Amino acid sequence: MLMYEKILRLKRQLPQLGWVERLLYAVSELIQRHQRGFEIKDIWGQYVANPPFVPYWSSEVSTQTYSQLVAVMGCGHSGSGAVLDLLAEYDGVSTFYNHELDSGNQNQMGVEFEILRHSGGLFMLEKAVTEQYEAQQDAVVKQFLNLCEWLYKRIGGPYNKRFLQLTREFLDSILLARIPTPQSKYYTWIHCPHLSILGTGGDRLIWGGNGAIYLLRKMSVKEYRTLAQKYITSILRGIKSLPILVLDQMLQDSFCDIDRYLDYVGPFKAIYSIRDPRDVYVTGSKLGALWIPRDPRIFVKWFLDDRGVGRCKSLSHPNALVIHFEDLVMHYENTVRKIETYLGLSPNQHIHSRKFFDPSVSRKNVGSFNMFEDQSAIRYIEKSLPNYCYQSIGGND
Repeated sequence: MLMYEKILRLKRQLPQLGWVERLLYAVSELIQRHQRGFEIKDIWGQYVANPPFVPYWSSEVSTQTYSQLVAVMGCGHSGSGAVLDLLAEYDGVSTFYNHELDSGNQNQMGVEFEILRHSGGLFMLEKAVTEQYEAQQDAVVKQFLNLCEWLYKRIGGPYNKRFLQLTREFLDSILLARIPTPQSKYYTWIHCPHLSILGTGGDRLIWGGNGAIYLLRKMSVKEYRTLAQKYITSILRGIKSLPILVLDQMLQDSFCDIDRYLDYVGPFKAIYSIRDPRDVYVTGSKLGALWIPRDPRIFVKWFLDDRGVGRCKSLSHPNALVIHFEDLVMHYENTVRKIETYLGLSPNQHIHSRKFFDPSVSRKNVGSFNMFEDQSAIRYIEKSLPNYCYQSIGGND
């Protein structure tokens, strides 16, 4: 049953793969589970299939690629998975995303597009390039290379052999010098979801070396973003996609600078999903989400500032749409029409209506705070964030 579910998952999210590739991927997943049971680890100390089978896309540029790019954003079980599942029901839409619990489809697993926003990603690299933090340049490049190595070895998808080639070309365009060392002593930690890597920054993977010291050339923000956009666009053009390609968590959830993101990825549309903070707090507590603070006082600060949820609520930009998870559940038809209008979708394209996202199933996630055992925490959040609680903004009518 486990293998069958994995193959069905791949069939929906990766329709371009054949049954043999889906089967091999499922077998690899089972081997990985088996190795965890016997505590078999690789050189990084991680439990993986040996070698892991990551089929996804070929190294060649796809001839069937997207004409419109969509980024769905959310943080802390804010309901972005519901939006992703909804869009997966449309003809002409390819969704490419990671495990989400808010949507009800808890067995779906895809990939977040992390090369920009993640620790060590392109956004972080921008400061080192444009502001010339000389003492940090080497460490930041190593973090970026380490992230690329993790994406290639652990995630796959668009992070394939062609991705490595594009990464080398991009780095060659921003590096002033790469000074090889006999054996690098400069190890870099980078923490990714469920994984920590200790390595030499991916130098061997990209250049075939054993480590190096890196110096960045000085350039303007505009020049750097132009090179970064060429890099990102080249990666995305390798994805075989229907006319609309939907990516999960491509942008930073702590900032809503749409104009900056347009510089990086070119034309795109963003959909931000936000949710009643009381339900976010309860979901995080019940699921043991480490990134969601348990202390209600810290949670309020996190909700407003650290994760940008408060910022996106008042976002006004033609390339951004803010959706309340509660509206998608409680006012399904109206909210769906709003999303269709924003993306230029026709109701006739909604060929699998309620197949992946069923509002009647997700209603149990609305107002879950009413049954939470610590009502003092709920009252504190209500008092601190009245403008973000759903009934305060005209919901539940």
